[in-house]
Amino acid sequence: MELDSQYAAEVREKLGFFPVWPPGDAVAPGDVGTLRKGVFRREGTLSDLVGGIELEVTRQPTDQPTRFRSSGCSASQIHAAGGAPAVAGVDVKAEMTVTFGAEGGVAFDAERCVEVVVANMLKVRSAIEAQRRAWKAGYVLVSRVTVAERYAVIISGRAGASVVLQGAADALAQWNIAKAGISATESNQGGYQRDGDGPILLGLYGFDWMFNLGGGGLKPLSLDQPTPSAETFIELPARNPAFDQL
Repeated sequence: MELDSQYAAEVREKLGFFPVWPPGDAVAPGDVGTLRKGVFRREGTLSDLVGGIELEVTRQPTDQPTRFRSSGCSASQIHAAGGAPAVAGVDVKAEMTVTFGAEGGVAFDAERCVEVVVANMLKVRSAIEAQRRAWKAGYVLVSRVTVAERYAVIISGRAGASVVLQGAADALAQWNIAKAGISATESNQGGYQRDGDGPILLGLYGFDWMFNLGGGGLKPLSLDQPTPSAETFIELPARNPAFDQL
């Protein structure tokens, strides 16, 4: 499995949303694109496909924790840089080692997130269904975006990979890699690291006929099939593992 699809599978299972890839990439409600192995690929905007639909977008801070660790991800005891034990509450430069039990393991944190949501989605759905013949096969619509003031992600390149984190002892004690001042100083993980700000998670809508959501579970269908006479534009269930195969 490719790195982006491994990351997507972890994010979808743990957080229940589709990931922005790469994290922080420019994407907004009203964007359209395709899904490949659970990864959204932006291709344009809603107005490129259907006309006369005005989006009402709201922004609201969220208190929900936006973080997770893959199973098998562990952290060493915090110690002062140079090897001495670190004491919580004492402002010293410290470090700890994060180790991953499997290839594709993820450590992810995001702080001060805002949900950017299409508020009139019912009206948008109805308008798209009325113009479904203009909808491009395989396309999905971004209905919500989680934007982080700061995020950090580490993805392991192999089982047993590790990365050394350095920063204030109090910040490391929270094991929040998105905290300001925490940095990765060494790595033998051979995977992927990124931090910054911007979009991190997506909610998506699509026509259910493309994924056979009408009863038997999500099953990939050929995008060459003709559009059925009746479809429903629905919110896609990110946790469904069948998206790994699309």
